[in-house]
Amino acid sequence: VDGYDGIATWKAVQTYLNSIGYHLVVDGIPGVNTIKALQRALNAKLGTKLVIDGIAGKATWSALQKLLGTPVDGVKSKPSQ
Repeated sequence: VDGYDGIATWKAVQTYLNSIGYHLVVDGIPGVNTIKALQRALNAKLGTKLVIDGIAGKATWSALQKLLGTPVDGVKSKPSQ
């Protein structure tokens, strides 16, 4: 885990989502279908009520931060050095 929001990270997210039943192209691009699948998975895992809109907004980032155990502020941030 390097903390960067890049192609390798999104390929890993897509691969994980596919392993739990989603059918995504593993291309490393966080497109609408990937974000929708992520939102559905976060809702299922955390019981959140994210709107499944394919937009990685503050609520989606907050849920992902909660899942990962990082500070929850809803803001995609750069990794600390």
